[in-house]
Amino acid sequence: MHEGGLAKIERGKEMQLNMPGSKLIFVFLCAIALFFTADRALAVRVLVFSRVAPGSYRHASIEAGVTAIREIGVDRGWRVVVNDDPAVFNHDDLSKYDVVVWNNTGGDLLSGQEREAFQEYIQQGGGYVGIHMAAFGQDVTEPNWPWYERLVGARFKDHPDGTATAQLTVTSDHPSTADLPHRWSHTDEWYEWIEQPELKSAVYILLTVDENSYGAGNGFHAVSWCHDFEGGRAFYTALGHTAASFKESNFRSHLAEGIRWASERSANLGPSTIETSGLIVDLDADNGVALEDGNRVASWTNQVSDIAAKDFKKRDEGRKQAGSGRPELRRSLRALDGHSSLVFRESELVSENEDSFRGLINGRGYTWIALVSPYAQIGRSPNVNVFLGNLKNGEKYEGFWAGLDDDNTLWMGSRNGITFGRYDANNPKVMGPRLQRNQWYIVAGRMGSGLGAVPVEVFVDSNNAVSSALFPVNPNACSSRLSIGQERDAVNHPGEESFDGELARILLYDRPLTNDELGNTINALKKIYLNSNAR
Repeated sequence: MHEGGLAKIERGKEMQLNMPGSKLIFVFLCAIALFFTADRALAVRVLVFSRVAPGSYRHASIEAGVTAIREIGVDRGWRVVVNDDPAVFNHDDLSKYDVVVWNNTGGDLLSGQEREAFQEYIQQGGGYVGIHMAAFGQDVTEPNWPWYERLVGARFKDHPDGTATAQLTVTSDHPSTADLPHRWSHTDEWYEWIEQPELKSAVYILLTVDENSYGAGNGFHAVSWCHDFEGGRAFYTALGHTAASFKESNFRSHLAEGIRWASERSANLGPSTIETSGLIVDLDADNGVALEDGNRVASWTNQVSDIAAKDFKKRDEGRKQAGSGRPELRRSLRALDGHSSLVFRESELVSENEDSFRGLINGRGYTWIALVSPYAQIGRSPNVNVFLGNLKNGEKYEGFWAGLDDDNTLWMGSRNGITFGRYDANNPKVMGPRLQRNQWYIVAGRMGSGLGAVPVEVFVDSNNAVSSALFPVNPNACSSRLSIGQERDAVNHPGEESFDGELARILLYDRPLTNDELGNTINALKKIYLNSNAR
C-alpha cells in the first residue's frame, strides 16, 4: 500500500472522536478514492501482441501466455490489453503503453511504417518483452528486420526436436531472477543462437541452460537476458514453448518481473523537453546513420526535416586512401543506456550545404549541444582537436568551432574574420574544464545575438556557464560548411585538426537559447542517455 494512501486513512481514524458519522464516512471514502487513484496512476500499462503471420508456426501455448499475463496483471494492478492487429503499432496507440510483450509471435509482422513507429516508441523510453518464438531470425520472428535483431539481442539458429527437461542456472542479480533458485529444472524447447548474446557488450545474461542436461552438448548458453536499448529496455526469454510453462511459478515470477523491469524506463523518461524552436541540426547516432563496409559511416542524416543541410557525408578529397576518414558506429552502449555513438579518429562528416550556417556569427547567434566522450588526443596540430566547426576555408577562417586541447581541456569560440590570429580579441578561445577520457559529457556553447560585443559561453552538464568571453560581431563575416569531427571542410589537411573520441548527439540552434531552455534540454538529454549512469 502506498504511504500517501496510508497517511490519509490514518488521519481519518484519528478524526473519529470529533466528527459526526456521515462526515466520517465521507472522509474515509475520499481517502480510499485517493489511494486507488494513485495506485491506478502507477499501474504498468501492458500491450500483449501475439500475431503469427500466415505460413509461420503457431504455438499452442499462445493462449496460455495471454492468460498468464492477464492473471499477473490482475494480481499486480496492471492494465493489460491484448491486441494482435499490427495497426496498433502507431505513435498514438503505442504511447498508451509502457511495455509491449511479443508473445510467441512469428513471421514478418509489421509494415515499414509500423516498424518506424515501434522503433520510435523504444527510443522514447518504451519497453519490449519477447517470449520464445519472438526471437529474431528465420523460422521465428521478423527475419528481415535488422533493427529487431539488435533489439532482441541474438539471432535464432535452431533447436533440437521436441521438448526436454534441463537444468537452468541464474547468472545475474536482477529483479526477474530475485525469487528464483540458483539452479532449477524446467521443461521446454531449447533454442540455440548463431552468435551467443553474451558476446554483445550491452546484454546482461540472466539464465543459462546446461546443454549436457538435455543431451545437446557440454557447455552452457543463454536462454534469458536483458539490456537497455536506444532509450528503452528489452527483456527476452527463450522459455515458453509449452502451455505448462505459464503455470509454473518460477517462470511466471521471471516473466512478471521481466515485464515490470522493461516498463520502468518509460516511467523514468517522461516527456522529452528538448527545445525545438530554432533547431536546425539534430544528429542522433540512433537514427539516420548510413553504413558501408561493415560499421563504417558513409553519411549521417540531420533529423530536422525542413532544412537544406540534410546529410553530413564522408569526405575523400585530400585523403591518400579513400574511405579512411569515415567514423565507425558503436551500437547499444551500456554507458548510454543502450544508445549508439559514432567513433571519430581523425575522421569527419561534412555538410555540402554552403548557406545554412552562414548567419550564425554575424548577428543571429547560436547554441550547440554535444554528447561527447573524449579519447586520448593525437595532437597533430597542437591543442587543436575539433569535434564541431564551420570555419571558412582560406582567408581568416571565420566561423565557430569547438574542440579539446591535447590534454582534453574543453574549449570553444567564434572567429569574426577581422584578424588571422588563431586566438586573439577577434577570435577568443573560451576555455572549459579538462574532460576525463572515456567519460560521457553533455557540453554546450552559446553566442549571443545582436551587433557589437556579445557573450560567448561554454557549459558542461548544466546551464551554468563555466567560462565566457566577449566577441566583437562582424556583420560581414562569412562562415561555411559545417563539419563534424574537425574544424572545417579541410581538404588541404584532412584529419590534422580532428578530435579523437565519440559523439552520440549533436544539436545546433540558430539562436541563443535562454538559460531555462538550455537547462531543460541538457536535463532531457541526461534522462535519455545517462539516466542509469548519473555522475
